[in-house]
Parts: sequence; structure tokens; C-alpha cells
Amino acid sequence: MDPTRKLKSSRRTPLVAKALIACVLVLVCAPRFQSQDRGLKLEEMRRHGIKMLRAVKDQIEFSYYDKTFHGMDLDARFKLAEEKIPAATTSAQVLGIIAQAVVDLNDSHTLLVPPLRDTLAVYGWRMQMIGDRCYITAIMPGSDAEFKWLMPGDRIIDLDGYEPTRDNLWKIYYYYYSLRPQTRVSITVESTRGGERTVEVITRSHKRTLVNSGGWIIDKNPIDVTADDGTGPSPQYFNFGDDLIICRLPSFRMDEKAVDEVIKRITGHKTVVLDLRGNPGGRVLALRRFAGYFFDREVKLGDFKMRNDTKEEKIKPHKKNNFAGSLIVLIDSRSASGAELFARLVQLEKRGLVVGDRSSGRVMQSLRYNLNLKTSSGPLLYGLSVTNADIIMSDGKSLERVGVVPDELLLPTADDLRNRRDPILARAASIAGVKLTPEKAGDLFLEGAISSP
Repeated sequence: MDPTRKLKSSRRTPLVAKALIACVLVLVCAPRFQSQDRGLKLEEMRRHGIKMLRAVKDQIEFSYYDKTFHGMDLDARFKLAEEKIPAATTSAQVLGIIAQAVVDLNDSHTLLVPPLRDTLAVYGWRMQMIGDRCYITAIMPGSDAEFKWLMPGDRIIDLDGYEPTRDNLWKIYYYYYSLRPQTRVSITVESTRGGERTVEVITRSHKRTLVNSGGWIIDKNPIDVTADDGTGPSPQYFNFGDDLIICRLPSFRMDEKAVDEVIKRITGHKTVVLDLRGNPGGRVLALRRFAGYFFDREVKLGDFKMRNDTKEEKIKPHKKNNFAGSLIVLIDSRSASGAELFARLVQLEKRGLVVGDRSSGRVMQSLRYNLNLKTSSGPLLYGLSVTNADIIMSDGKSLERVGVVPDELLLPTADDLRNRRDPILARAASIAGVKLTPEKAGDLFLEGAISSP
């Protein structure tokens, strides 16, 4: 099946020939399948591809939470993919056929994880859905994107012939993050300065150092190439006396000690603004412990609907250091998983106010399986992410593909993005009775300009 079937096409070639750019500045580059296949001939890769396809199918059949696979005929779908592999003309096509068979489930958490690649493609810009439109939100200094005068606030109309939307963004991200990075991208934007224009942006390649560690390929000298918004990966705080503390929480990838440290920092304030914008979620254990500090009674997080049973997940309150003050939660289209669950729990239990943009709607629970295949050039290492549970909130609804709708929907404008203003954070502060301008809010946690690795 053509990977573009689920994507909204506007006017040019299919994704097999031209893919879409991802929604981050830096993506894993795969101009050649991956570094492990260079000693393999195409015919051997085809044979191995069939073995990989069968292993992937077996794991999905065994682990996927929905035994009906949403009504899809899994046998027929994978049989069709197996028939396509002998006609593949490159190793990348073999990988793409396998990946497409998995993507046909239309499940953002069930994906083929390709082998680690030896280069990174630095695109030099980042995009994000704001409301139902896609905008450039960051530009790397010194990048070709900067040279071509792309700017934060430019609305993206077209990427190599396709329109990015909320429905297809995770597929765009997956294909360009893992499968089809490009050496150049044609971008049509509606500029903040007025008018529509199309530019071709050249990407830059960064060489990785891959080594074998205990039978698995790892990056010996990993670098931070997320090129996010300059605020860094750790929790950050800003105090306005005892009345308000703003806490930016970039993820729930925390242990118990880290969670307790966050609570220790916010305890004693009348109001906390918890900024979960861009938070992709993380560990369920971290979310459970974190949420327990905001409730004085046991509350139900939801039901984890698995393959053979359903598990009720409850949040138990902490007796010590429980935060009893007012709570304001900020979310946006990049808030996902645990961040969405927390925001919706706050709404359902009427514990606080949620402000910002609708969240991403990617809330399924998944497991990662590491797989390997013996070849003449050594082990071919790859993986598979499989959804093992849907999460039904206490109102009987799932957030998957829906997201959390804020109590107060508030979006930045193109001019806000261009001038680095943050009206959402400013509004949250005003609700707490603290005056904070959008200009000051935009610089509050900024550690430095986005820089190239």
C-alpha cells in the first residue's frame, strides 16, 4: 500500500518517491537503509526482509491489545507486503514495505523501529501545529533555513506536495524521522511579512560514531540534536513571591527522587502554573507519583484496556507535602501521553484550570521489543513498538486521536511566534493575579538561542 493513502495530498508525487519533512529540527538520516547493511547484496536483503516481516507480524499478533486489529485482515495485509519485497530495488524499499504493513494499523504507537543509522540530518527548523494550522516555530542560526529567510511564524502550506495536518502529523514525523529523511525539502509558506513563497531548504549531515555494545549498536558520542526552544531538558522554575511559581516540566521521564524534588520546589506557593507544553509524557510510575501530590483523596486515572483484561489505575494521595494550592496547567499540540492524562485528570476532578491548545491525542501505552537477525555481515538489529493498552478515562472516553480540549483555548499568533511572545503563559499568570507581559513570558526560561550541534 502506498504510504500516502492516509495522508492528505495536495498536488505532487507520492510518498514512495517524495516524503514529508518531520515536525522537529533534527531527524535521523537514512539515505542508505542503515550502516549494518552495506556488506549485504540486495537479494540477501530481500530474503532478510521477508524474515523481518514475519517476525514483526508474529509479535503484533501476540502482543497487540486489540485482537481484531481494528477490523484489519492482518494476514492479508502482511501477505501483500511479502509479495512486494522481491520487487524492491533498494534496501530502503525493503524497510519501507515492512514499515508500511505496520503503519496500516493506523496506530501511532505501533511502529517498526529501524536499525540505528550512522548519520543525522540537520534540517535547521522546527514546525508545530497551532490550532489546525502548521507553523515554523524555530530556526537554527547558520542553517540554510535561516539563509533562505524562513522565520518563526511562517505558516507552512505545503511540504514537497503535502499539507501537514493534526491527523497526519505523526505519520509525517515517523516517515521522516525514521524512514525517509531528505537532503533537501521544498517548503511553501505564508510569510509573516506577507505573501506566499516556495523555497528549497538544504539539510546538513552529522556523522555519528556507532559501536557494538553487548551485541547492540549504540552511538558512542551522542549529541543533543533536538534543537528545541532553548529552554533545556530539565524542570525550570520562576518565582513571583509566595503568590505564584511557574514550573516548566519538559517530560515525565523522571524517577521518584526527581518527582519529589519538583514538588518540594512548588510547595508553599498559593498557585502553581504547570507548563506541560511540549511534554511528550514518560513513565507511568512517574505520572502516578506526581499526580498523587495534587489530590487529597484517591482518584481514578482510568482503565487500561489490554488484550485479555482491563486494569483500573488509581492515584493515591500523598500524606506529606501534598500541594493544596491553585493549579493551572498549560498544554499545546506537542503535549502527549502522560501530560495529556494529567491535564484531563485535572479537568475531570475539577482540580484546576487547563489553558492553551488542544493536545496531541497520542495516549496509548506501548512496549518496545528489540529484535535481531543474523546476516553475513553480522547481526541486523531493529525493533518494534507495539500498543499493549488503550487508556479509558473515568468519563468512559479515550483521548487517543482526540486529545485534551483546554478549559480556555488560547493560541499564539504568527506575530507572537516571530517576536517570541508567550501570551498563554502571560494569561496564566494573570489568572493567578500576577502581571506578566507576553514579551517577558517569552523570555522567562530561555537559556540561549537555538544553536547548531
